[in-house]
Amino acid sequence: RDYRCMREVLTSILAVEQEARTRVEEASREAAALKAKADAQAERMQAEARERAITETRERIEQAKADAAERFATGKARAEKEDATRYAALEPLLAGIATEAAAIALASQLDG
Repeated sequence: RDYRCMREVLTSILAVEQEARTRVEEASREAAALKAKADAQAERMQAEARERAITETRERIEQAKADAAERFATGKARAEKEDATRYAALEPLLAGIATEAAAIALASQLDG
């Protein structure tokens, strides 16, 4: 009888140990699955953040190019206007010089 009681106790202990091992293995599998899921989510989030950063950077570059082109066009137009104003201011002087040059040339032709 004692042998039988002892055997039942040992069988019970072995069953509890087996159940504990099974639970530990299950918990390990669940932990591994959760870790894999978390890793995949982290990678997805990193990829999305990278894409957003790239898109924002491209947008900033395009805006900077547009701003630079606008400033260049404005500066070029201002310079062209200033050049036209200077030329208009010099035009009477140039006309006077041309008239004098023509008179000198005519006088040298008449003298010669």
